Amino acid sequence: MWGGNTKRLQGFTIVELLVVLILSIIIVSAGFYALRLIQGQFHLFRQTTNEVTEYRSFAHQLKAQTLNSKYVEVEPQRLFFLNDQHEVIYEFQDEFVLRSSDTLEIEIDTFFVKSHISFSSLKSVETEEGLIDYFQIILDMKGEIQSTAFSKQYSAVDLINYEDYGN
Repeated sequence: MWGGNTKRLQGFTIVELLVVLILSIIIVSAGFYALRLIQGQFHLFRQTTNEVTEYRSFAHQLKAQTLNSKYVEVEPQRLFFLNDQHEVIYEFQDEFVLRSSDTLEIEIDTFFVKSHISFSSLKSVETEEGLIDYFQIILDMKGEIQSTAFSKQYSAVDLINYEDYGN
């Protein structure tokens, strides 16, 4: 009965199973690490892209406002674009810039950009108040400095009318 015709069952030993299990764990761990690294890079890319898009939108609005306004005035941390119909105000804070208007024609906007602004008067001298013909926006984007310059040209008639406009 128990004689010489016994068949040995084919299978893996416990050592072979443990080796395969350890190798599988190493491969899966490396895959999760790579996935986490890729997700971090994607998050950084998306955040940088959002900042660049916000800055470009902000710069585009400033450029359009500069071209379409009659006068550009400055107060500390505020920029005014004056027209016959309305006045648009940009207020510069540490983490954002707020754009508002005295009419309902332009909505209130918030641009989430970390920026610094410098102004020059008609004599190309840095100024804190009054009519300006040049200003520069300096953006700090994750330690990389980006700057954009804006200028406004006034005719002699505009400057004469400005004195009447302010009074």
